[in-house]
Amino acid sequence: MSTPIEILQKVSEETGVPARQLFAKDRSKYVFSARLKLYKELRALGMSYPEIGRFCGRDHGTIIKVLKRHVEHPAAS
Repeated sequence: MSTPIEILQKVSEETGVPARQLFAKDRSKYVFSARLKLYKELRALGMSYPEIGRFCGRDHGTIIKVLKRHVEHPAAS
């Protein structure tokens, strides 16, 4: 089983976005796409929204909103 840190490193390597930038306030499309991938992978690991929020330095409501908008209803984005 992977850890959140291992997932962070994997997403960073796969997307080419430095891990530090995934936690920054940068809202550019390529960083947002990498961050979305990170959120999805952490959810698949079984982490709760508050746990993902704490790990990523975001409010859990932000995590919920992003995943609902871009995963459950991708056409709405």
